[in-house]
Amino acid sequence: MNKKLLLGLLLLISFFVNAQTIEDFYDEEDYEEVIKFEEQKDLLTGQELAFIGYAFFKLEMHQKAVEFYTHAINNGFETGNVFYLRGIAHRYINNFKESEEDLSEAMKVDSSNQSYVAQLGQTYYKQNRLEEAYALFSIARKLTFDTGLPYVMVPAMHEENKEFAIALKEYQISAELIDKQDDNYLFILERIGYYESLHYKNYEKALEAYEKIIAINPENDFVLSSIMSIHTALNNHEKANEIFKHLKQKYVDGTIDEQLLLMGAVQVDRFLWGGDKYVTTYKSFKEPEKEKDEIFKTFIFSLKENKVVKTYKTMQDEGENSFHLFCSICPKEGRKTYSCRWEDKEIKFHEYKEYLMMALNDNLDCDKIANK
Repeated sequence: MNKKLLLGLLLLISFFVNAQTIEDFYDEEDYEEVIKFEEQKDLLTGQELAFIGYAFFKLEMHQKAVEFYTHAINNGFETGNVFYLRGIAHRYINNFKESEEDLSEAMKVDSSNQSYVAQLGQTYYKQNRLEEAYALFSIARKLTFDTGLPYVMVPAMHEENKEFAIALKEYQISAELIDKQDDNYLFILERIGYYESLHYKNYEKALEAYEKIIAINPENDFVLSSIMSIHTALNNHEKANEIFKHLKQKYVDGTIDEQLLLMGAVQVDRFLWGGDKYVTTYKSFKEPEKEKDEIFKTFIFSLKENKVVKTYKTMQDEGENSFHLFCSICPKEGRKTYSCRWEDKEIKFHEYKEYLMMALNDNLDCDKIANK
């Protein structure tokens, strides 16, 4: 046999032996390769067309996902999952009527599928059809676990209506019902901790929720910060300082959460004040070195106006003595520096908070508290 012909046959055989099919790429989650079969759509089965639809869906090319799921359905591949995924893709491109139709079709195939029911609820929610959405989320939450969506949305819709007591109760129910391996479980625990501590001052219950998160994710820096705030509220300053030192060391090592690394500070206290103000105090990880450097900084956030309306902070004074002063900054009034001062940078938080509370109540008298 001609050597060139033999070599050609061997190469051809090798190609067919080693060539991967669309199903191979799909199983490997190599979606870029899957969509390369797009031009062969007339030669593919309904299931293979659905593979391409899913690949486009995962690549967030939702119009193309709709197109190929439609090809799959037209080729007889009419599973509940195909209608379900096409319904979600339709919603992503604001085809709400088509989304509703597809998700309803998926529910006809399997009305007990939690994801099908919850996603139809989400389509109603996106159209502001809130009663219908809530009804479906409530039904979905009672079904066999498949998605965390309804466990979050039932209480979250009460939050949106400012029904905070009901929201907390529903988060507690969701925490009991949800699969504890789902990431939304941690979010639900965080919301329970938030409401128990900030709205109702049930600090022990809040700690219980936060500690469940830490048991799963010991290095959740934001939850550690929330725990520190609770210990501050309970005047457990030694425990609060212990957590701060731990987070500060992570900051020095560069292993702290990226957002906190950029801020160079962490929340040490938070509370509601005056009916519609959210008061949050941060403590800097950095030692003050020059004038205007701060140790504590407090933001007064107006829930009504949805913005920070005033800031309080410590500020290193100019000159050689390096006093630390208490001052406020207001967009309308500018900066105001009070006569309250600390002789060095070792400012105890409870001293700072005394000044803060007096300032919030418009009766700050720096002579009432001895500087330390």
